[in-house]
Amino acid sequence: MSKIKVKAFYIPSSIDPTARFFKIMGWLVVFAAIVFLDVQLKLKTGIGPLLSFFGFGLFLYKAFTISTDGKTLERAAIKSALEDAAFGPVERVSIVSCKSAIGIGEGFLLILEKGKIAAIPFDAIRDCWWELPGYEQHTVYGTGAGAIAASFQANAANSVARAHAYKNSGFFFKVQSIDYPLWQFHTTDQRLLRQWEEIIQQAFERHASSSAKDTAA
Repeated sequence: MSKIKVKAFYIPSSIDPTARFFKIMGWLVVFAAIVFLDVQLKLKTGIGPLLSFFGFGLFLYKAFTISTDGKTLERAAIKSALEDAAFGPVERVSIVSCKSAIGIGEGFLLILEKGKIAAIPFDAIRDCWWELPGYEQHTVYGTGAGAIAASFQANAANSVARAHAYKNSGFFFKVQSIDYPLWQFHTTDQRLLRQWEEIIQQAFERHASSSAKDTAA
């Protein structure tokens, strides 16, 4: 049986979501500084408002291009890392975020989970299933101090329940590994989970057929 291979995955700083956020905020600071100087210096030439207008436009442009280009580069980096882990091309990939992705390689299931990429041989998978747990919603009716306090408590309980349900949603894989016995492809997209249920089933069938041919030979 092939061994499960696990490697660390880091988003390059040039396309890291946090770095992109600070770039956008930098342009916002520039725009705010233009407005501040216009007000403080009491410019009457009309240059201040004009600069403010172009500054705000530049901020919106940068915010859009940084976000769009960053997401494209991020997806490319994740796909490349999955291919490196599989030592070859990946048949199909679904990328939810920079912390969650799944793919199928030649004889491997590929999972990106919270900074780690695993190349899991099909014969190392003991069990797999997907879950989309719901949660009980609490609602409080009435007026007065007691009802208001109860409403705050209910909202807090609902937030905790939503977070718990969100955290435990996705495709789970129980594998033959002491260090990493359980892997999760995190998503709340039921359609995507059903698609991957079929993709994985077909991959298992191809792998079983190939193993049977090798044994017969």
